[in-house]
Amino acid sequence: MRVNPYISVNDILFGSSKSLILDVLGQPIRLGKSRIGDIEMTYDDIIFRLSPDTLELIEVSANAPVLLVENEIGKFEDLPVFLEKNDPDAFQTHGFYVSTRFGIAFDPYFPSWVTAFPSTALSFWQRNKKT
Repeated sequence: MRVNPYISVNDILFGSSKSLILDVLGQPIRLGKSRIGDIEMTYDDIIFRLSPDTLELIEVSANAPVLLVENEIGKFEDLPVFLEKNDPDAFQTHGFYVSTRFGIAFDPYFPSWVTAFPSTALSFWQRNKKT
């Protein structure tokens, strides 16, 4: 998984349309809805979530044993230590580590899935931030 914080995942920009994702990646192996109603396009080990209202990309979750973010390559199991060193504003909420610097969230007990999101979604994570 290659993350350009708050901008893109694997060169697909947040805000991209469903049709653009289809043009780039082809038909997903599964097209459905999440528990909260987002449109999910599943391609092997990566899920693109789109707003049901605009059909624009709002979140990406991927099985990412290795993550490339800001030219740093890291293994999933090293992410908590990596965030401690590189993101002083990282926090935990509902079992997830959330990085404000890198625009990612992950549950260390659910290897090795990582979720990337645009800056507009950060407030969602911060609402339930542990203090």
